[in-house]
Amino acid sequence: MINKEKLYSIGQASNKADVSTRTLRHYETIGLIKPDLVKENGYRYYTEDTILLISIIKYLQFMNFSLDEIRDFIFNADYDDVSRTFNELIKRTSNDIKRLEERLTIIKDWNELISEASSAFLIGNNTPSIKYIKESELISYPMDFDFHYEDTVLDLDFANFVKSKDNKITGPVMFYFDSYIKRLKYEKEHRPIKGLYIQKAVKPILDKKITFTIKDGFYGSIYHFGKYENLSKSYEKLRSWAKKYRYKLSDEVIERFVVDSWTFRDEKKYVTEILIPIEMKVEENK
Repeated sequence: MINKEKLYSIGQASNKADVSTRTLRHYETIGLIKPDLVKENGYRYYTEDTILLISIIKYLQFMNFSLDEIRDFIFNADYDDVSRTFNELIKRTSNDIKRLEERLTIIKDWNELISEASSAFLIGNNTPSIKYIKESELISYPMDFDFHYEDTVLDLDFANFVKSKDNKITGPVMFYFDSYIKRLKYEKEHRPIKGLYIQKAVKPILDKKITFTIKDGFYGSIYHFGKYENLSKSYEKLRSWAKKYRYKLSDEVIERFVVDSWTFRDEKKYVTEILIPIEMKVEENK
């Protein structure tokens, strides 16, 4: 019967099926296919049916079947086996899609931060301004901050904590302090201060005890460029601006690391935003 069918050499078969000869030999080794004719010189030949089988194997691999699953599918499967395999594949593919969606969220958020920092540098403006912030829920983790920014921004304890909650983080790392005045005082006195890591979580935060809510409202904002050692100068600039325009600032503060050592090693490229809620505007005495 084979003599009447058209036979293809291994090179012709690989071209027709669009796979490498190495892949064909691997399929043979693991028992997925076998040549329809092997001549005395060792040359292998394949029929159209075998090439069609190779195409099916390729398609199943595209669907993320393992080679073992493909072997069972081709040679041993019944209806129940096929249904079970496809249900497992649906589950795996759904999990893959979730992981890819999470990865895409992280990449997009990171890219937005780089664009934000690039625009801030291009304008070169660290003049304070008013910014409206929408309410958002973030994952939080307590810290004793000793003002060593480089070590703290890249803190592995926070990363491991988030992982222990079966979550991932995205967007800028942020520090929260309940009093910016105390924060400035403790830095000057070289004393550690209690604060919180806060950052956007990729998945919903199930444990409300570790949820931090950024309040909806207007904030005094200033971008700080470069080293963290000079951050207090930007604080003072923001305070002076608020006083000049009669804005009453809240006690709490958020330090938002737009671009930091996660992206660049050059401190000159760092961009940090200071955000302090505005409680009210003080009316001018008449």
